[in-house]
This record gives sequence, structure tokens and C-alpha cells, in this order.
Amino acid sequence: MGMLSTDELSFQRLVERTKRLARDDLKGNVWKVDAATKYLDRLYATMQKDRAIDRDLLQQYGLEVYQLRKLVEAEQQHRTEDKIRILDSLPDFEPKIAPVTETTSKAAEAPLFESSGGIRARNKAVYRKDLRQELLSSSKNAHEHDLTMTEHEDMHEHLANELLDLTRSLKTSMKLAGNVIREDNKRLDQMNHQVGSNKEKLAAESARLEKHAYKWCAFDCMIIVIFIFLFASFICMVIIMKIFPKVAVR
Repeated sequence: MGMLSTDELSFQRLVERTKRLARDDLKGNVWKVDAATKYLDRLYATMQKDRAIDRDLLQQYGLEVYQLRKLVEAEQQHRTEDKIRILDSLPDFEPKIAPVTETTSKAAEAPLFESSGGIRARNKAVYRKDLRQELLSSSKNAHEHDLTMTEHEDMHEHLANELLDLTRSLKTSMKLAGNVIREDNKRLDQMNHQVGSNKEKLAAESARLEKHAYKWCAFDCMIIVIFIFLFASFICMVIIMKIFPKVAVR
């Protein structure tokens, strides 16, 4: 194997560092891995123009970048099922990238010691573990939901029974109130009838008293007239006696 070009050497180094970030903590380093993958895409596009690079090796480079890109895409999904689905769609392959030795470049770092497929398998295991936890949590929540629904149903049934008892009590109270109202109306009718009868009797008594009062008034007037007449007669007699004194008898 000949000397590596600058782009190829930078590509291998960046791929190694990117896979290290993805292996250590893909969730926490997803934005770094995403930025590195985009830069790897640009490097890979440049290397495709270099005829000195073996085509099979270049294909391996492309598969590594593709798998890193899919790792980022999977991590950016919200649903764990979608993350696993994306990782399941990736093809399995074994990288055949020759290590970078001291004779190749003194500045070269260690070779690609772990493939993107291994990192993919590790993250898939993590996603499957998360999915199991979500399912267990969902099952627990469903059980709690069932218990809550049962409690709500029991509460609703209890409230329905209380409302039924209250309705029956209200119906009985309304029936009793209706009987009382009917009795009161009956008494009111009797009182109205009695008031009407008493009013008629009072009117008759008033007419009779008025008639008697008129008679007594006429009698009183006649007495007064007679008294005045007698008094006037007496006065007149006194005056006449004063005017015409009695002649003494000899």
C-alpha cells in the first residue's frame, strides 16, 4: 500500500474520532457526530475524484460514512421504534480498511479499530433496552389507568346510586308537599266561602242597623222638637205673665 493522501489521512482520522464519539455517548455527542459526518461527506466527495485511491477501499469509506449518517438520523428520531427501524435497514458489512502504519505516515493515528456496524449494534441494543423500558412503563401506566378507570367507575356508580336515592327522596317529598298544598287549598276554599258568608251576614246586619238607626234618629228628633216646643211655650207663658200681670181681686 502506498502513501496515503492528505484527504484520505484526514478522512481516516476524522472517521476514527467520530466513531469514538458515537461509541462513547451518541446521544450527548449527536450534534458533533452530525457535523463531522457532513465534513466526511465533503472529504469523501473529494476522494472520489482521486484515481489513486482503490475503488473497493473508497466504497468501504462510503459505507462507513453512510452508517454514521444513519446513526445520527436514528438518534434524532423521537420514537424508539423509528430508531430501531432505521438501524435495521442498514446493511451488514466488515470493513477492509488497511491500518495506517508508521511507514505510511509518522503522523498517522491508529487504524479504524471498530466498524460503524459494531457501533450500530451497540446503539441498537441500547434502543431495544429503552424500548423494553418504555413497554414496561406503558404496561404499568396502562395498569394504573385501568385501576383509575375502575375507581372512576365505582365512584360514578356510587354517585348514580346517591342521585337515585336523592331522586326518590325528592319524589316522596314532592308528593307529601302536594298533599299538604291540596289540604291548604281546601282550607283556603272553606275560609273563602266562610268569609263570603260572613260578608253577606255583615251586609244584612249593617242594613238592619242602619234602618234601626234611622228610626231612632227620627224618634230623637221628635223628642227634641217636643222639648223645644214645651220650653218655648213655657217661655212664652212667662213673658205673657210678665206683660199682663194678674188683676188683683177686690
